[in-house]
Amino acid sequence: MGEALFQLKYRQDWKQIQLLAAEMAANLYPRYKNVEILIPMPASNVRARQPVAELTEAFGKIVKIPVFEDLLRKKRNGKLKNLTSKAEKVAALADSFSVNDQIKRRRRMEFPDRG
Repeated sequence: MGEALFQLKYRQDWKQIQLLAAEMAANLYPRYKNVEILIPMPASNVRARQPVAELTEAFGKIVKIPVFEDLLRKKRNGKLKNLTSKAEKVAALADSFSVNDQIKRRRRMEFPDRG
């Protein structure tokens, strides 16, 4: 799987999507069968094709779970990989996303802001 992820991320080898989705369905999904929706994280970089979104869609089709790609919306730009401490990363994530509540009549979990 590591090589397939590398090829997708750094070589834009989109053929890896189906392979990775099938591996996730076989090895990850059995551990989380109660999941009702899939939510890909918003991309940090704008691209013509988004690997995480496409992988989530492919995985969702295999396991027959709906994908809500526009549920989380990114409010700010910023890369965590350039930050060195946990405190810097937590601060950078504060108020970084908004929720586009498009889920009706499904079991869901909400995480309130206690700050």
